[in-house]
Amino acid sequence: MPTRPMQPTTTLKAATTYGVIYQPGRMWLVLEEEKEVALDVMILNSTVSAGSTLASLVIETAPAPEGPWTAVGTFTTAYTQTRLFLTSREGGTAQFQRLLRHKIDPTQASGDWAMTSRICATMK
Repeated sequence: MPTRPMQPTTTLKAATTYGVIYQPGRMWLVLEEEKEVALDVMILNSTVSAGSTLASLVIETAPAPEGPWTAVGTFTTAYTQTRLFLTSREGGTAQFQRLLRHKIDPTQASGDWAMTSRICATMK
């Protein structure tokens, strides 16, 4: 089964006022014939200003670049490694469509925040 980085290890830092940060389109995972995808989501570090909540890393799927985009996984805990299993629309409960991307959503945080994360995809 081929494995590829959906996002190499990356650190993002910003203020909450910066808004949602979307993965660039050239890095989206395009699925044509795959039936299953396992995403290894690693949040290696996540920090915020004192008294604030963490930013969220959200995995989304859509049939086309213009959407509609649907969240299939949300992660907020620092120092987390989770495997998210997704199946094609033909079956299963956590389903993917043709495209997968992630975004960092700091809207629940306040003040400055930083997150270091990595996502790898194994497709079958």
